[in-house]
Amino acid sequence: MGLTFILLLLLSSCDDSASKRQTEKPPWHYAKPIGVDLNLDEGYSIDVLTGDSIFPIINGLGDTIITGKQVPFNPTNVVPLDIEKATRRKLKPPTVFPSNSNVHKVAAPLNSVRIDLEKLLKVPLGLDTSSFELTNSKGEIIKTGVALPVQGEVLEVSKPKSTKAFSMGVKDNCIGNIQYLDFDQGMKSSYVYSLMEDSRNNLWIGTNAGGVALYDGQTFFHYTEKEGFASSVKCIYEDSKANIWFGTYGDGVIKYDGETFVRYNEKEGMPYNTAYSIFEDREGNMWFGWKVGGASKFDGEFVTHYGEKEGLSNNSVTKILQDGSGDMWFATYGGGVVNFDGQTFTHYTTNDGLCHNNIL
Repeated sequence: MGLTFILLLLLSSCDDSASKRQTEKPPWHYAKPIGVDLNLDEGYSIDVLTGDSIFPIINGLGDTIITGKQVPFNPTNVVPLDIEKATRRKLKPPTVFPSNSNVHKVAAPLNSVRIDLEKLLKVPLGLDTSSFELTNSKGEIIKTGVALPVQGEVLEVSKPKSTKAFSMGVKDNCIGNIQYLDFDQGMKSSYVYSLMEDSRNNLWIGTNAGGVALYDGQTFFHYTEKEGFASSVKCIYEDSKANIWFGTYGDGVIKYDGETFVRYNEKEGMPYNTAYSIFEDREGNMWFGWKVGGASKFDGEFVTHYGEKEGLSNNSVTKILQDGSGDMWFATYGGGVVNFDGQTFTHYTTNDGLCHNNIL
């Protein structure tokens, strides 16, 4: 009897709690929405929701807009202009202001310096002007001034897969039609050392750490270390036989005849492995300018090295050209410009009126 009474008491207590929870509103329960009757006769002057006064709608002309009622719409008729009676005036020519095109006239007269040819330093070929000996990166002495036999190393370079080039990018805020090639267009590197268009209208792009890219306007062919080529290409040159020469950073010079790559570096007898410049003279000799190895003349079988000992002003040769008289010209980094007529080296430096001895 006692146990039955306790169970009934507990059940009664649970029913009371459930009933209480059903009648109580949860804290997140929304209030019942307030309804407002439409009043088109007198309208409302007080906002029933906020208690604020209701003001009429005023347009930009200061007129009160009637709301809640139909009002007639009276459009304004615009009378066409009588062209025959209109006053005609002749416009003055507009004032034209030139745009900033970054074109600037060179102030005249130019500052010119007359070179005293009699005072130029001239060194006959064969005259030992210094005890300087040309050495390669291994410390080996390189013979200069004499023809040495050279045989290049044939490289096993695999043909790279073609890469579809995306449309060229356009520079923002440029004043001309300037477009560019970069990673987004299919390049391997954004750092470009050299450019050359060959006789087949292909563009060769030498890069830093991305090898060289052949670009035909639609497709890239990348020759990198992965294919057996070089990593960085400082200069590119096409000779009279359509061979493409590459001056590399750390791998000597490489000749490509369209099928085979042949490398010439310190191992084959070159004075250094980094080439700054390449040039072919009228006789078909190839000239190489080295970072610290002077200049070399290569006839395809024999190479002759020219350094400070033979009369060069500096062993860092950055550019090589041949003038109309057949003389060779060498731009150096540290020794100005040197003329070589085949027998004598003539130096042009800051002492002779040159603006700088470091020519890049």
